[in-house]
Amino acid sequence: MPVKLTHPEAIEERPLEEQPLGAEALPITPCRVAYLGTMRNKSVSLPGRILVEEFQEGEDARGTPVTTRRYEATAEGNTHYEFSTHDTRGRLIPGRCLGKALPPSLAHLSGRPAAPVMHPDHLFDFNEKLGPDGSHEYQILAKPDQHAALQDYFRRLRARRRTQGALVAYATGAGPAEPEG
Repeated sequence: MPVKLTHPEAIEERPLEEQPLGAEALPITPCRVAYLGTMRNKSVSLPGRILVEEFQEGEDARGTPVTTRRYEATAEGNTHYEFSTHDTRGRLIPGRCLGKALPPSLAHLSGRPAAPVMHPDHLFDFNEKLGPDGSHEYQILAKPDQHAALQDYFRRLRARRRTQGALVAYATGAGPAEPEG
């Protein structure tokens, strides 16, 4: 069957719209993820990345340029997170470890390796990862106002993945007679 092609002149160009604040909006939040495991050299590569667009919006009163950044989570590419505490010669990398100036509730994280993470799906993966003994392998350090948005996103993502898993099981004949939902 032949494919109908559209001439370039017939394509209407529209500016990109802002990301909707509906049910599928991803909370792009800069957080730190602390590694709680015992491996000295730990690195993780996850699919997806954050795209950053910078817009210059003129100058402020002092004459310095005002720049706005727009972040967008995408499924393309990979992001590599490094939780190694020592280099190849066995020397400590202090910049990767959390300092001692932490609130008392986070004092147990002092000296633990941490990496900045913004992608919400990566934050979910780190939140769900369990170690061999069943305890959490990572801890997400988020501001209190970001915490509620992330928990809501994690809840919706878990529900969506359960539904998708039930549909796949139903389609392959490995699940119940009818999918839930």
